[in-house]
Amino acid sequence: MRNDKGFTILEIVIVICILGIIAIPIFNTFISGYDRQNKATVQEDYQAKVQEIMYAIVDGPAGKNGGLRYASSAKTLENRNDNIAFVDGTQNTIYFLDNGTLYRKVSSSSFDAIPDPGTSEKLLDNVGDFEIDIAENENVVTIKIVIDTADTGVQDVALETKVKMRNAI
Repeated sequence: MRNDKGFTILEIVIVICILGIIAIPIFNTFISGYDRQNKATVQEDYQAKVQEIMYAIVDGPAGKNGGLRYASSAKTLENRNDNIAFVDGTQNTIYFLDNGTLYRKVSSSSFDAIPDPGTSEKLLDNVGDFEIDIAENENVVTIKIVIDTADTGVQDVALETKVKMRNAI
């Protein structure tokens, strides 16, 4: 007499193989979607950081009538276009790039040279490019910031803007 109450080991193995074949594409889809979401989050974080820095340069760290937009003069130092020093009101501010890091220093006296990074506020790492172009006759400054994201696997983040100095003499 034959017992028909259960499954044979061969039937169980076949079902497990079929479930494995079905589960692999589902699992791969889930993992690739998770990776894409992580990369998008990293990209958004870098974009937010660059925008925050750009706003600080243009409108001042507090965003209250400071920064380059309200500067009376602006210049680059040491014949390099990776820094900008400007006077907004009674304070002098400089933003400069040193070894892939963007720094800011505020002082009551004017800047004649790029300050030591150790005495300046560190703003952002992994800066691939910080480029300043001052159009003297128009009192317009073009600022470009590029974040090097090669180690994260996402596309580099770049932001460029033109600023008209309202109080330029």
